[in-house]
Amino acid sequence: MTTLPSIPKLLAAIEQFERAVDVLLSCDDPLVSRIVDARSEIVEAVRRAQFGDSGALKIRIHGDFHLGQVLWSGTDAYIIDFEGEPARPIESRRAKSSAVKDVAGLLRSIDYAAAFAAKEENRADGAAILHAPISAAEKGFLRAYQDARGTEVTASVMSDAPDLLNLFALEKAAYEVCYEAANRPDWLLIPVRGMVRALAAFTDAVNAP
Repeated sequence: MTTLPSIPKLLAAIEQFERAVDVLLSCDDPLVSRIVDARSEIVEAVRRAQFGDSGALKIRIHGDFHLGQVLWSGTDAYIIDFEGEPARPIESRRAKSSAVKDVAGLLRSIDYAAAFAAKEENRADGAAILHAPISAAEKGFLRAYQDARGTEVTASVMSDAPDLLNLFALEKAAYEVCYEAANRPDWLLIPVRGMVRALAAFTDAVNAP
């Protein structure tokens, strides 16, 4: 069975929302209220999620995979920093998990980078303008990943998706919320928006017949 994110971790993210509301630059944003109000739904969705262990493959993963961990030399790409998420205990970072977790991490990074760019430009229509390129980048990455067949790891990853992908995207967004609330509260709405999207995709997958 692939390790699922703990309910306390997701609840901690929501508690971070509640503590950070008074320091948010746009504290009246309805997205914050939507997440806080959905507390019970998040817990219930995680509790009801079931993923079979038939053929599931765990490996040593990167654990903190995002665009900043990829260096381009002009002819090749190099992935760096395999230490995992700094906030996690070393035992957790060493534990094997599904490679889908790293896939979700990079997808969240694409969305995060675009959202940050829109925030820096200070454009009200930034999210709408960037929707198409974000979607194209995410689909391009997933298509390339799916095309990299011929290995047991890749085959297992694609058999586990998309339910695990939605779940790990939700977990990653929760981690980002905790980080931003503690370090850069004025950036908090970036992962909040990601968590809303990830939660919608995850609950849709859980509720699907």
